[in-house]
Amino acid sequence: MRLALDLDARRGRFQLRVQEELELEGITSLFGPSGAGKTTLLQALAGFLPGTGRIESDGVVWQNGRRFLPAHRRPVGVVFQDGRLFEHLDVAGNLDYAARRADPRGPSVRRGEVIAALGLAGLLDRRVDTLSGGETQRVAIGRALLARPRLLLMDEPLVALDRERKAVILAMIAELPRRFGLPVLFVSHLVEEIAQIADRLVALRDGRTVGQGPTVDMLERLGAEVTGHFEAGSLLEGHVARHDEEHSLTCLDVGAGLLWTPGAMHAGLGERVRVRLRARDVALSLRRLESVSMRNQLPATVVEVREEAGPYAEVRLDCGGAMVRARITRLAVRDLGLEPGLHVYALVKTVAFDRRLKA
Repeated sequence: MRLALDLDARRGRFQLRVQEELELEGITSLFGPSGAGKTTLLQALAGFLPGTGRIESDGVVWQNGRRFLPAHRRPVGVVFQDGRLFEHLDVAGNLDYAARRADPRGPSVRRGEVIAALGLAGLLDRRVDTLSGGETQRVAIGRALLARPRLLLMDEPLVALDRERKAVILAMIAELPRRFGLPVLFVSHLVEEIAQIADRLVALRDGRTVGQGPTVDMLERLGAEVTGHFEAGSLLEGHVARHDEEHSLTCLDVGAGLLWTPGAMHAGLGERVRVRLRARDVALSLRRLESVSMRNQLPATVVEVREEAGPYAEVRLDCGGAMVRARITRLAVRDLGLEPGLHVYALVKTVAFDRRLKA
């Protein structure tokens, strides 16, 4: 699906001004700090904000100065932060309500397949006020799918969930485009979420887009004003080389070298995976070190050193063609003599396994 946007939405002192063309396939994340305009943009797409400009999808005008397609006629399904289920209906009733009002022109979606994909079989007779937060969101996703939309909009649907439930539902969301043949536009302000599920990323800040592209490329170049210093980092893609079952570790070949990571024992040998390296978890050395606890040491070349006003600096590294970011002190930059072209080793303290990728 292609979306052409020319939007100007005002809410009090906040202004969303977006002129973009988005090619939506798989999962695209609208990413940025709180107050960047992510939810406002999603609401405009859903048809909740009339008079906000032009939206065109694959040659069909949803809205402009003369035409406004109301929310119920747009080929989109929406999943909100709080689920918004119908409390007078049980789970089965909520799903059936959507199925009865489904767009006959939308992609074919079978009720049984939705129930199986989201693990809803044991919930069908439950009242919605007895559901947990995670159960509520799974039902909300199922209801949105059964409306047979051409695009699924998700507005931070996991914000109220704990880490364990979030991980389960993120894995389900990651499979939706493949299983049901529709793209997903997923709003989040958390790098850990988009790193796991997003194929592409549209970054926003202060009501403006600041870039779009493949998630790996975008997270390499986005500044800390968008990601935040704490979560700034890089994504690497590689494949599973071997497992160490005794120590519950997996060895990943990322091209520049081997990385050992916990949490990927379920991935098969040769399977492509994605890992996230936070800049604060990468240290630098001028030589390979022995007798240290950091087992991951990647040979790298310094590409750029960005010193900040405070005590820190960001060093960008070329690790066999993959870009890695290290956040260290300016004093360390001086003592090590770091400059573009210098050969170093990136010492990775923690490797966060994020996603299994399909070939």
